[in-house]
Amino acid sequence: IYAAQRIGDLPELHKLRSMFEHKYGKQYVQEATGDATSSKWQVNANLIRCLLVEPPEADIKLQTLTEIAQDHQVEWDAASANWDFM
Repeated sequence: IYAAQRIGDLPELHKLRSMFEHKYGKQYVQEATGDATSSKWQVNANLIRCLLVEPPEADIKLQTLTEIAQDHQVEWDAASANWDFM
């Protein structure tokens, strides 16, 4: 239910959302799909984190860029990049 409004490519999720709304009511679906109230209905925290629209935190960006630079053997100064992210 939580993912249905965030992933438009899977019509099956929208069908499931409609089925849950029919069975449990509109209020349940609204609470299960809302970011603030989804934990009440035990939506998986990892799923919520993966589907967030917000950009990742600076330290995660820096770590990812460092790994990419290492994988492709590119000289990259993580310390100066860290300054740009902060």
